[in-house]
Amino acid sequence: MGMNFLGEYKADLAVKDFSNGDLNLLRYARWLIYALVLLVPLFFLPWTSDIFEFNKQFLVFVVSIVALIFYLAQIVRTGRLGITRSPFNFAVLLFLAAVLVVSIFSDFKYQSVFGGFGSGFYQSLVSSVSFAVFFFVAFNIFSFSGGSAKEEKNRLLNIFGLSVFISLIIGILELFGVPLFRTLGISLGRAINTVGSMNSLGVMAALLLVFSLSRVSFTGRIFGFLRLSALFLSLFILLLFNWWVLWVMAISGLVLSLMADWKISNYFWHSTIIVLGVVFILLNLNLAGVLGVSLPIEIAPSFSASFEMTKSILMKDTFFGVGPENFQLAYDLYRPQSINDTIFWNIRFSEAASEMFTTAVSLGVVGLAAFLFLVWTGLRAGLKDRVLLPLFVVLVTAWVLYPFNIAIGFAFWFLLFLLALSSSRNEDYLVIDLEKSPRHSLATSISFVGIMILAVIGFYFMTIRYVGDIKFVQAVNESEPERQTELLIKSVNLVRSED
Repeated sequence: MGMNFLGEYKADLAVKDFSNGDLNLLRYARWLIYALVLLVPLFFLPWTSDIFEFNKQFLVFVVSIVALIFYLAQIVRTGRLGITRSPFNFAVLLFLAAVLVVSIFSDFKYQSVFGGFGSGFYQSLVSSVSFAVFFFVAFNIFSFSGGSAKEEKNRLLNIFGLSVFISLIIGILELFGVPLFRTLGISLGRAINTVGSMNSLGVMAALLLVFSLSRVSFTGRIFGFLRLSALFLSLFILLLFNWWVLWVMAISGLVLSLMADWKISNYFWHSTIIVLGVVFILLNLNLAGVLGVSLPIEIAPSFSASFEMTKSILMKDTFFGVGPENFQLAYDLYRPQSINDTIFWNIRFSEAASEMFTTAVSLGVVGLAAFLFLVWTGLRAGLKDRVLLPLFVVLVTAWVLYPFNIAIGFAFWFLLFLLALSSSRNEDYLVIDLEKSPRHSLATSISFVGIMILAVIGFYFMTIRYVGDIKFVQAVNESEPERQTELLIKSVNLVRSED
């Protein structure tokens, strides 16, 4: 019956719902998705304790929820529900359910739900819900956009590539002493950039490098001139940092790019960069020293220590771990005793050497298995889209070798959405006329009201937390004791659970 609905309504849906003369809420939702893809790698605001991660989490949550409301409102207004059947839907719902269950059994529930300053925000329930909502809304809206899925995919990739390219420019200029952030009154050292740590910037450079050499890189007249600039900038950053982890990410994507298109004309750049990376790793060439650049040192537990901690936690809390963003609790209990004899004896690490170990510790076997199923679904779809697969593999490799943050995590979910979009077929599109089925109409109305209530509740708590942190920062910067005490009291009254 669903297939009959498809043939009758899909063309009309594309024409009517996207006409300029009609109130098209999906069009606004599409623009919100475009804006989110552009802004996440770049977004920051200077008036909170964490000017990058906290603000990125708030941005993804708010924009995704508003886009979802537009999508649902359009369904109620038109009386037709358009969804795309895909194995990705089940994989994302399974992962979201796993994070929810793990958060319920968390050792520190508040931090698992919202994340914490100093502990991280990426793995929190709020972030997971935001990423899942972004996936579902973007997937279903662009599946029924009335245009070519390939064109939409290329446009989104161009926007994301441009955003990453700008973030790399900002990061490298700050590293070489151009005071972009200091002119805004932000002084966090020369390692500051909009993505996260310097190595996080390197992860984005590896991703942009592989993207620059793909067939979908900066297509069209507007973006075409950026291709070579992005290629050389990302390659320069990898050569400058010269960390084997970043090279493994880039090389894994380049090798898959070669396997996807066996043309001799494609061998030159890919092979040259692979050889160059191997030579720099083996000879440990120090380009930063030659250029007089002092690279910041990023401290994290070793892979062996992370493995031992993961093993200890899984023996005690096998199924649910310690909860999202609670790695610090696990570190306090099971950190290596040998670290007490070093200068790092009083440091509480908030993440393991890689996101793989952090996921296992925080989410247990339940969350780890759900995430691996999500990755497997993406890799399986990537076999049908050999252009996106190398980009996705870069981030999967990053998950195994390096911790994630909001920007890198969003890139993972963004590519997951594009893989789902490119692997969907026309027969997967399902349009249900709710006006012909009272049962479907009632269920949709109840679901819309329920989601609206949850969205309002979530927005309330997120906003209260955001305002409370602004008050705290104002108190820290206040020189008058009475005014400082007043602001601190307001901050505590707004967010009583925040350390």
